Amino acid sequence: MKPFRNGTSDITWYMLCFCWWQSASIPTRMIVIVVAAVVVVVVAAAAVVIEVVITIVVVAVVVVEVVMIIVAVEVIVVVVVVVV
Repeated sequence: MKPFRNGTSDITWYMLCFCWWQSASIPTRMIVIVVAAVVVVVVAAAAVVIEVVITIVVVAVVVVEVVMIIVAVEVIVVVVVVVV
């Protein structure tokens, strides 16, 4: 097992956490579970927000590309009409 900086191994920390959990009162356990659930929900919400922002940016880039193509076609048509 990979030792921590102080020389203890992973299993020692697992045992300490397990012993703490066994000795913790029910309200303390509930607080830990609620905090963990809130952290999971916040991280999931942040991931959704980031995904929405990325989607908006991609759609904006596509719109700009379409506008640039339309402008380029209009310029070509104007040049052809002026030359002819």
